[in-house]
Amino acid sequence: SRHRAAVKQPVPPPAHTSPKMPTMKRPASNAAAPKAKIAKSHKVIDPIRKQCAVVAKGLHGVGLPKDVAQMLDDMLFTALMPVKDERDKYQSSVVNMCEEVFTNAETELATTLTERVAAVDACNAAAAGKEAAMQEAEAALQAKEDTMEEGKRALAQAAQVFRAARSAVETAQAELDSFMQAVVVAEKDKERLQVASSECLKPLSDGVSDMDEVKRLIDSLTKVLTDFGVEQSMTLAVPNALNKPIAERGAFDTMVISQVAQELSSKAAGLQQTINEAEPGKAAKQQALQAAKDALEKAKEGQLAAAEDFKRMRAAYEESAAAFGDATKVVRAIAPERRKLAGQVAACEKRLAALREGPMKAFLELRDRVPEPETEEPPAVAEAGSPAAADEEKPSPVAGDDAGAMAVEA
Repeated sequence: SRHRAAVKQPVPPPAHTSPKMPTMKRPASNAAAPKAKIAKSHKVIDPIRKQCAVVAKGLHGVGLPKDVAQMLDDMLFTALMPVKDERDKYQSSVVNMCEEVFTNAETELATTLTERVAAVDACNAAAAGKEAAMQEAEAALQAKEDTMEEGKRALAQAAQVFRAARSAVETAQAELDSFMQAVVVAEKDKERLQVASSECLKPLSDGVSDMDEVKRLIDSLTKVLTDFGVEQSMTLAVPNALNKPIAERGAFDTMVISQVAQELSSKAAGLQQTINEAEPGKAAKQQALQAAKDALEKAKEGQLAAAEDFKRMRAAYEESAAAFGDATKVVRAIAPERRKLAGQVAACEKRLAALREGPMKAFLELRDRVPEPETEEPPAVAEAGSPAAADEEKPSPVAGDDAGAMAVEA
């Protein structure tokens, strides 16, 4: 019958159709679909794997034992690949363990950061106190230096006063010595005049028998008269008047001898008056010298006192300088510790920020991931003239076979 004929002549499968049949292109068209689906899956999975790698790196960097970190690393992708609502109990447990690890690491870093910030604050407070002490020591040192400079100026002034007083003593002593030298000269001149009168003129006036003695006495007398400025005419008349024996002397000779005696007496009296008048001047000079010596002694005491004051001021300055140096050393010694603590704070902040912005951020995004909304893709439009377009224009082999079957049935 027609039904048996239809059974006996089944439609051949597409794999055994002729190469001219369009059935060979349909499997190729069907094979392209899975590839497009796989490519779409990779497009979703690759970012997840990348984020999982960031999370895994974070797990290895938070101080876990190596085997524990590796165990979580091995389970990480399997646990985070499904979205939040599609994870099973095992996957959720792994996610919770990872979350606990990151939370503990964050808490530990935050606690460490708080402690180090507190240490920095304490160090800064201590440094502020030390710096205040150093500033006080510096101010005290400046005050001591100013005082020492004043003492130095006072010492210089006292030394100047001492030098002036010493010069005044030297001047007063020189004036007194000069004055006394004039008095001494006057006394010697007076004595010389008296000797000439008593030991030369008087014997010659009384008469001397020895002619050699007469000549010596006359020469001595003549020299004295010349030295004291007696008139030359009188001086020249003395030898002639005194060489004569007393009996042979005339009135002129007697007059000459009398005038010489008067001249010697007058000059001696003048010198005696000078000597007498010098006494008050001598006393004044001596008083001036004593006053200068007293002033010198006072200046010397003032200079010694100024020197002692300056010595004390300098000792106080050196003590203050030593205190300032110690305070400066203390402040400088704190500086490395402050830098160290500040560096630790910066490093801890950097680690905490790196943890939060890196592994934790990636983990939280994967932990809370939800399914992406599905979007319909527009159907592909085949270009005219392409093999796909030609295939679309050809009848389906299945349809042709069905037509053949239907013809057999008919």
